Amino acid sequence: MPPLGALPTAAAAARAHARTVLRSWRIGGDLAHDVQTVISELVTNAVNASTGPDDKPLYMDGRMLVVWLGLFTDGATLRAEVWDQAPGAPARRTTGTDDVSGRGLDLVVDALSADWGWFPAQSGKCAWAEFHL
Repeated sequence: MPPLGALPTAAAAARAHARTVLRSWRIGGDLAHDVQTVISELVTNAVNASTGPDDKPLYMDGRMLVVWLGLFTDGATLRAEVWDQAPGAPARRTTGTDDVSGRGLDLVVDALSADWGWFPAQSGKCAWAEFHL
């Protein structure tokens, strides 16, 4: 998928792309829904990491930070990778009962994927999740 501007609309664009790719791979049902949900969470986290404290996109060398989505399969495992240019690491947050966000890695990614993690990249990081086919 081409790079997406680190904007709130990126998650919806990534879900739509994933839906098309999964359909072409004949992956449907609950698994397709789970993959799209996890992708949405990972892209949202990447966009949030690429946003300043004023909720405006961050820029590097005069260019808005971007997010990339990659989908890969070997027929047994499906892997979704979300790359971003933002510093820092994805981390679980301790949330209170009144918090309205911050539970995605625990409630979504950890619960719906077979495995997930992240690794640093030359500029930014990659968060990934795997699913058994």
